[in-house]
Amino acid sequence: TLTHRDGSRFPAAARVVSALSQHGNGTVMVCMVRDLTGEDGATSPGTFEHRRRDGLARLTAGLAHDFNNVLAVIAGNVQLAEMKVQGHATEPLLRQASIGCAMAARMIEHLFTISRTRRLTSSPIQLDALFKDIAELLRSTLGPAIELTLRLPDNTPPLRTDRIVLESAILNIVLNARDAMPKGGAVRITTDTYRSDHMAAMAGGDLAPGTYARLIMQDTGIGMSRHMRSRAFDPYVTTKSPGQGSGLGLAQVHGFVTQIGGGVDLESTPGQGTTITLYLPAPGVESSQVY
Repeated sequence: TLTHRDGSRFPAAARVVSALSQHGNGTVMVCMVRDLTGEDGATSPGTFEHRRRDGLARLTAGLAHDFNNVLAVIAGNVQLAEMKVQGHATEPLLRQASIGCAMAARMIEHLFTISRTRRLTSSPIQLDALFKDIAELLRSTLGPAIELTLRLPDNTPPLRTDRIVLESAILNIVLNARDAMPKGGAVRITTDTYRSDHMAAMAGGDLAPGTYARLIMQDTGIGMSRHMRSRAFDPYVTTKSPGQGSGLGLAQVHGFVTQIGGGVDLESTPGQGTTITLYLPAPGVESSQVY
């Protein structure tokens, strides 16, 4: 939002570009501004965030597709080479190259999840049963210094979604919670039913009216600043030290949940912990899930 000379404010889109000067002795920075007054949705408070995240998703999808095409060529040639050098001294080197290709393929899957273009499978899921299956994994991930509490009523509505991706989303949040509590703390996970008959504003975007299974994950960690909260679901944004985080965890969570027609909310206060809430569509709720 920018301000006219008369003090009135108006929605605008701005882009800064650089170019060499005509004399070749420096760089000129040019800021291009477009007045968005009168454009559909231009004055909506959530529009800029929606457009920004949508743009990041499209960029990520394009990069993932291009990277996938290049990787297919590399992996194919590595496999052919492995077939021709069996028993040769170079075979272990090609085996390591093949492992690297597999790791890159998993990274591409993460990018497809972030961009909401991953093809998901569908299976019936009951949240209380799912957490009973993965409870020990979560406890071992958190470690002995962090107490895990589960509050899982059996009347939470059943879901139909991709169990593997849902488990991955839960684990991503738990890993973030662990890293936010280096001296120990507590994680509490609660499930319940959420019903709304109006559009609800969430940190991860607007949530459509409907019935949802709500998954609330709270930690007592270091929390986030207001600036970090506003960018928490952006790819490659992390509060962790260099080399300790890719910044893809919450972006994957957001990509998956919004793809199935749900929503994500986040509340956090520095020094007081973080609460991440997933709204997962119950059967019968319209979904944009890709099958």
